[in-house]
Amino acid sequence: MKSAAKALRDYGKAHSLVRVTEDVERIQERTDGHALISTDIGAEDDAVGRAEKVAAAYRAYAKGAGKPSSVTVYNVYGDSLVTR
Repeated sequence: MKSAAKALRDYGKAHSLVRVTEDVERIQERTDGHALISTDIGAEDDAVGRAEKVAAAYRAYAKGAGKPSSVTVYNVYGDSLVTR
């Protein structure tokens, strides 16, 4: 799970998305093709906007890696912020 998160952070570095992907802690890629992303995003006003950017970065990464791009992003409290 942490290796997938590192791969996404590396993708972020390579594509000028470091600020977007730096909050990603873990990614669980389920067998049904849906990814669950745990982040360090808190409950601040822009949390949903930040989660949307993480979801978009993951979808671009997944497309390039030939993986399904369905994703849910969770904040540090375990609340679902975005599903795409």
